[in-house]
Amino acid sequence: MKTIYMETTKISVPKTIGEIQGLLAEAGAQKIMIDYSDNEPVSIVFGMEVDGVLLSFKLPTRIDNLFNHLKSKRKKYDNETDLKDLDQARMIGWRQVLKWIQAQLALINIGMVKTEEVFLPYLFDGKKTVFEIFQDNGFKQIGYKGK
Repeated sequence: MKTIYMETTKISVPKTIGEIQGLLAEAGAQKIMIDYSDNEPVSIVFGMEVDGVLLSFKLPTRIDNLFNHLKSKRKKYDNETDLKDLDQARMIGWRQVLKWIQAQLALINIGMVKTEEVFLPYLFDGKKTVFEIFQDNGFKQIGYKGK
């Protein structure tokens, strides 16, 4: 079975979130907020000025598929293992978000891309991201034929 990027990380979710917050603040984020569900962080929302306008972006962690992948690698399963895999999936998911942000900011810093270009799918109107709006409309806005 294929190994997931960052699968063996042991870095806690709070530590990773702190690193993400520091990275975003250093990059010019003016507001940073963590969304929680059932006492677990599920996304990070940040405001960054682009061409004089403060834009909000929301990056999710959606760990369900990570968790199911870890679970599928087990021959024997019980509640204790389930909880360990769920914790590991959360650590992996947040580390992957950190690494993705680092890569995007590196491209922004050298002028290969614009902030709004790489974060556009995560542009957030307070209710939904641009991606979620397009997804809800079957991607019809861009002529996507899909399945």
